[in-house]
Amino acid sequence: MKFPLPLRFSIPASLLLFGFLLGGLSFLYDVNTSFQRIESDVNRRASFLGNQMASALQHHLRKGDMEGAALQVSLAGANSNLRITAVSDDSGRVVFSTRHHLRNQALPSIAHPSARQSIEAAKENRLAQFVTTSDRKTLLGIFPFLLPPEPGELLSSKTGLLYLEYDLALLKGIDFAETTRRSAIIAGVLIFCFVLIWTFFHRTLTLRVTQLLQATQRLAKGDFSARAELQGSDELAALSKSFDQMAVNIRARTEELELANQKMRREIQEREHAENRFLSVWKSSADGMRLTDQSGNIVAVNDAFCSIVGMTPEELEGKPFTNCYADADRTAEMMQKYQDRFANRHISSILDREVTFHTGKNAALEVTSSFIAQDNQEPLLLSIFRNVTERKRAEELLNQQAASMEASIDGMAILNAEGNYIFVNDAHAKIYGYETPEELIGESWELLYEGDELCRFKEYIMPMTWKNGLWRGEAVGRRHDGGAFPQEISLSTIEGGGLVCVIRDMTERKTEEERRQAIDRKLQDAQKLESLGVLAGGIAHDFNNLLTAIIGNANLAMMKTPEDSPLRSYLFNVEKTSMQAADLCKQMLAYSGRGKFVIQAIQMCSLIKDMIPLLQISVHKRVTLNFNLADSLPPIEADPSQMRQVVMNLVINASEAVGENNGTVTVNTGVIEVDQAYLSEYYSAPELTAGNYISVEVSDTGCGMNAETRAKIFEPFFTTKFTGRGLGLAAVLGIIRGHKGAIKVYSEPGQGTAFKFLIPCEETAIQHLPAEFPNASTWRGSGTVLVVDDEELVRMVTAQLLENFGFDVLTAGDGREGVEQFRMHADKISAVVLDMTMPNMNGEEAFLEIRKLQPEARVLLISGYSEQEATTRFAGKGLAGFLQKPFTADDLRRKMRSVLEDSPI
Repeated sequence: MKFPLPLRFSIPASLLLFGFLLGGLSFLYDVNTSFQRIESDVNRRASFLGNQMASALQHHLRKGDMEGAALQVSLAGANSNLRITAVSDDSGRVVFSTRHHLRNQALPSIAHPSARQSIEAAKENRLAQFVTTSDRKTLLGIFPFLLPPEPGELLSSKTGLLYLEYDLALLKGIDFAETTRRSAIIAGVLIFCFVLIWTFFHRTLTLRVTQLLQATQRLAKGDFSARAELQGSDELAALSKSFDQMAVNIRARTEELELANQKMRREIQEREHAENRFLSVWKSSADGMRLTDQSGNIVAVNDAFCSIVGMTPEELEGKPFTNCYADADRTAEMMQKYQDRFANRHISSILDREVTFHTGKNAALEVTSSFIAQDNQEPLLLSIFRNVTERKRAEELLNQQAASMEASIDGMAILNAEGNYIFVNDAHAKIYGYETPEELIGESWELLYEGDELCRFKEYIMPMTWKNGLWRGEAVGRRHDGGAFPQEISLSTIEGGGLVCVIRDMTERKTEEERRQAIDRKLQDAQKLESLGVLAGGIAHDFNNLLTAIIGNANLAMMKTPEDSPLRSYLFNVEKTSMQAADLCKQMLAYSGRGKFVIQAIQMCSLIKDMIPLLQISVHKRVTLNFNLADSLPPIEADPSQMRQVVMNLVINASEAVGENNGTVTVNTGVIEVDQAYLSEYYSAPELTAGNYISVEVSDTGCGMNAETRAKIFEPFFTTKFTGRGLGLAAVLGIIRGHKGAIKVYSEPGQGTAFKFLIPCEETAIQHLPAEFPNASTWRGSGTVLVVDDEELVRMVTAQLLENFGFDVLTAGDGREGVEQFRMHADKISAVVLDMTMPNMNGEEAFLEIRKLQPEARVLLISGYSEQEATTRFAGKGLAGFLQKPFTADDLRRKMRSVLEDSPI
C-alpha cells in the first residue's frame, strides 16, 4: 500500500535527499583526490630519498666505511613515515636495518609479500622499483646499488638492495580527518540555509496549497460552503478567489436545479393525480361518458354509456356518434351540425332531451359537454349523459311520492320560488336539530347556513341550480343549536319555480374518512422508517467492510512493529477509533432491525430493578424516579444489553425533557393482550400478531412535543438538543423492531411524554452457538486457507492476517472463482473463509457448491450483517462458524482455532 507524502514534506525531503547525495559524492571525490595526492607525493619523496641513500651506501661501502653506511641507515630511521629500512648484500642477507632483529635474515622473508617480485626485478635490472600494497596503506621502494668489486675486478658484479617501507595510512588518516571536518562545516552551513529556505517556502506555498486542497476536497464531498479564502496577490490567491467563486456558483446552480426538480416533481405528481382521478371517475361514474373527436367519431366510452344506449364498446368506438341513434334520416344533418359547432367551439354545455337509440331504447337524458385540451393536438369533446328518465317521472309524481319522502332516512324538502320551505320531512328536520318539520315551514333556507358557506350558496350554488336545473355536492350546514356539520346535498328544480332538496348527514362518513387517512399516514410513516432502516443497514454493511480493512491493516502493522516503538500508540488509536466507528455501525444495524442480538430468556422486571442504581445517577438531581414494576411477569426472549440500552435511552430522554425543573419520571411494567387494531397504533415490525405482550412505559412530566416533533423523533440523528447527536430514539426503534416488538409515543406540548413499548411473550427455547476459545495470541495454525471476498481490501488484509497465523493462503474475488479454487486445491485446503454478499455467486450458493465437492469442508462465514440474519439460511447445513465484520486479528485467530478444532455448528 502506498502512502504519498504531502507536498510540504515531499519537496523538502527530495531536495534534502539530493543534497545529501551530492554532498556524499563530493566528500568521496575529495577523499579520493587527497589520497592520490598523498600517494604521488610520498612516491616522489621516496624516490628521491631512496636514490640518495643508495648512492651514499654505494660510496661508503666502496671505501669500506661500514660505520658510515650504518649511520646512513640509522638516520633514515628518524623518519616517522618510514616503517622499515633495510640493506641487503648480493646474497639477499640483510646487513643493515633500522630494526636490529631483522639483520642477517633474508630480505624477501622480511619484506612485504607485494614486494617480493619487485626485489627480484630490481636486482636483475638494477632499476628502482615502487609497489603500493593492495590496501593502499603502504608504499614499498627497492633501490639497487653496486657493492665494492672483488679483488681483480674492475667493475663490481654484485648488487646490493636498499628496501624502504613507507606508512601511507598515517598520512591518509590525518588528511581524511581534515577533509571530514571541512565537509561537516560546509554541510552544517548548507543545512541551515536549507531550513531557512524551506521555512519560507512552507509558509508562502505549501500551507496555502494545503488549505486550497482541503477546500476542494470538502467541495468534492458535497460541502458547498467550502471556501479557500487565501489572501495575497499571487497566482495561488487568484486561484483561491476563482475557486471560491466557483463554489458559490455551484451552490447557487445546485439550489436552482433542486428547486426546478421539486417543481417538476410536483407538476408530474399533480398531473398523475389528475389523470388517476379522471380514470377513476370514468370507470366508476354512474353517468354515461363519451369522448368524440372533431370528425364526430367516438374515441372512447365508459360502461355506463354502453348501458344507456344498449351497445358494446366495440360497436361504438371508432365509429360516428350518430350510429347510436335510431333517426337514420337525420344522420348527415346531425353530423354536419356537430362538426360546425365543434369547429366554432359553440356546442351547448348542458342539454335536456329525449332520444331513441339504435337498439330501440328510449331515455330522457341530461347531457353536459366540455372540451378537453390535448398537447399539440385538436381537443376532444367530453359528453356526460345522465339518464334523467326516472327524475322526470319523479317530478310528475312528486305529490304522490310525498309520503315516501316522509319515510326516507335522508332529509328531503321542497322550497318555493322565493326559497321558503313548503314541505319538510322528519329526517330533514332532525338532521338540522329541529323537533318537528313545522318549525321550518315558511322559513328561508338561508336560516340553515352561515358565514362563507351562506355566501357560496348565494353566489354560486343557487345560480348554478336555477341555471342547470340540478346541483350535487358537499356543504357545511348549521344545526338549530349553532353547531356545524358536513352534508351531502342534491338540489333540483321543479316546474313552477320550486326546488327539491335532499340532504344526507356526512358526519359519520367524514369521521371514517379521517380514521382511514390517519391509518394511511401511519402506513406511510412505517414505510418511510422501513426505507430508512434498509438504507442504514446497507450503509452499515459497507462501512463494516471498510473498517475490517482498516482494523486488519492496523493489526498487521502492530505485529511488525517493535514493542517499544512509538508508532504502536498511533496504531492502537487507529484500532480504537475504528472500533468506535464499528459501534456506530452496530447502532445503524440496530435501527434497521438487523443488529446482532444475543437472545436469551430474561425477566424484564428483574433487569430494570438491577438498573435502578445506574438510572438514579444518570438523571438530573431534580428529577424523581418512580418504578411501578409488576410482581411477576412471564419471561421474554431478548438481548439483555439491548433491553438495557432501550430503558436507559428512554429514561435519560425523559430526564432531559424535564430539564432543570422539578419533575417526575415513571417506569411502569405489565402484561397486556392486544389485537391487530391495537397494534396498528404502534410503530412495529409488519409481521406482529395478536397475543400477549410485556409492556414497559416510561413517562415524564416534561415539556412534551408537538405533532411535527413527534413525526420526526424516530428519524436517525434527529434531536431537539443543541449538543444532541447519534441515532438516539432511531436505535431504540430498531432494537424494538429487531425483537419483534412495537413502540408508541403519547405527547402533547406542556403535558409531558410517555413512551410505551411491547415485547412478545415467547416460550420457545433459545439456541446458542458453542462457546469460542478464549484469547490465545500465541496460537498458530497450519495448512491452507481459501479466502473468498469481493472486497479487495478485506480479502488482502484477511489473507495477510492468516499468513501471520502460520497458514498458506489462497484468495478469490467472488463465489464462482472461490468454488473453482476449491475444486483445484480441495486436497490441501483446511478451511474456507467465505463472505456472504458477493456478485456472480453469493456466499450461500458458493457454500453449497463447496459442500458438494467436499461434504466435510469447514467454512467460516464473514459478513457485515448480523449473525442471526446472515446464518439463518445455513441452519443445519454444517456451517463451521460465523464472524461479523469488522473484526480484529485476535477475533479472527480465535474463530479460526474454533473452526479447525471444533465440530461444525
